[in-house]
Amino acid sequence: MKKALFFLTTVLLQWHSWAQAPNIHYVTPQTYVLGTAITDLIPTNTGGATAPVVIVSTLAGAPYLYGLLDGIGTVAKFDGPQGITVDAAGTIYVADTNNHRIRKITSAGVVSTFAGSGLTGFNTVGGSADGISTVASFNKPQGITIDAAGTIYVADSGNNKIRKITSAGVVTTLAGSGIYATTDGLGTAASFINPKSLAVDTAGNVYVAAGCCDIRKITPQGLVSTLALSASFYGLSGITIDSSGYLYVLAENTISKISPSGVATVFAGSGVQGSANGLGTAASFNMPQGIAVDAAGTIYVSDTFNHKIRKISSGAMVSTLAGSGTFGNDNGAGSTSSFFLAYGVAVDMSGNVYVADASNNNIRKIIQQPEYTISPVLPIGLFFNTTNGTISGTPEVT
Repeated sequence: MKKALFFLTTVLLQWHSWAQAPNIHYVTPQTYVLGTAITDLIPTNTGGATAPVVIVSTLAGAPYLYGLLDGIGTVAKFDGPQGITVDAAGTIYVADTNNHRIRKITSAGVVSTFAGSGLTGFNTVGGSADGISTVASFNKPQGITIDAAGTIYVADSGNNKIRKITSAGVVTTLAGSGIYATTDGLGTAASFINPKSLAVDTAGNVYVAAGCCDIRKITPQGLVSTLALSASFYGLSGITIDSSGYLYVLAENTISKISPSGVATVFAGSGVQGSANGLGTAASFNMPQGIAVDAAGTIYVSDTFNHKIRKISSGAMVSTLAGSGTFGNDNGAGSTSSFFLAYGVAVDMSGNVYVADASNNNIRKIIQQPEYTISPVLPIGLFFNTTNGTISGTPEVT
């Protein structure tokens, strides 16, 4: 029986400004049998607390200055961006609301106009024409989301329509007649009232938060229905969906969780305006507008009138990820940064959070560096958890 003798030499961890530095150690040496899963090796901390390092920066957009300009980083200009989403490759798409356009931002911060002419249409501020890229037009688009195939969906709020954009930039109307009403039906036979937020599930169904209190569902074929839920919502502002098909809905300073069968429960938020962190309904928000969920079930909320970005664990523990609570445009460490009526929020595969900072007219990026790192790299088959420092797995080499 071959055994692997495992000595841990150095463990490094990220820490920022605590009174006492963390002091992490494991019980070593450990002797493991090749091909046999180890018992999780859990670290002990006899020093100060650990925490991820959160850094806020401006990815794109000239701070405070509104306008329409493509370019790199802060050379580019936006006008009241509200919706934001990110694809699997890390490319960001923004509903640039007051410019009536969909903008595209590469991971390097290069901004271009992906779709939308911005031209005035009949009885509208922006148009409603379908077509290729900048031939198409929108009217105050708010919500935006993207599916696994790279198809983009837009809540074209001023046109009361849901638009669809292929990866090649071809814009069509998925659903909505343009009439200000709530009518179920197929494609343009259906109608919406100011759709503002979207989510798409793994089967390609699109969910829409529209009007004061309606959650609508659109099948890939364009059939629109109104979800029958165990609870009603007033003041809807945001919606997202996790990998298990649970919807999370922002309404009246709460986050509700809706099961695939339509049963709704309050997941977080007391319903009273405030900024308290805490578990579930012990926490409070102030008119949050944007919501996103990552692959691990962690939820991110743009707590708009608190000028903060909040983070909610899968167990409903609410904390403040970034934002001092005073409006501004400061970059830097999470708690010292500032936002100005942030709206949309999105999270990529690496845990980076993107914010459509509407009144700052720019796009912010929040990097979450892990609580723990380790050196040297573990042997093949063993894995290191950067959140809690635990080592697990099955050793494959001596």
